[in-house]
Amino acid sequence: PMYQEKDKADEVYEPYLTEAIPSYWVSLDDTAEFSDIQTSLRDFIAQKAAEWIAGQSDIDKEWDSYLEQLNTLGLQEYIKIREKALQTTEEAATETAQ
Repeated sequence: PMYQEKDKADEVYEPYLTEAIPSYWVSLDDTAEFSDIQTSLRDFIAQKAAEWIAGQSDIDKEWDSYLEQLNTLGLQEYIKIREKALQTTEEAATETAQ
């Protein structure tokens, strides 16, 4: 292989990879809202990160308002939808295993 480092890393970590992280899907009922919120959050986070990295604004002074804006954009609902999707996936996996 071209990159032997990956093979070496795989050997080191393989014994610890005992359980895969389950994938999950947002329900069709929640898809539109989830997508809208996710887009708003990602855009805002990217914008603020760029401003902070470029030194255009002060992260320490803006942190509280940053968190408030995340909540205004729907962060809590986003978390609820993701938790619901994960719970549904876990329940389906449990039923399949039985």
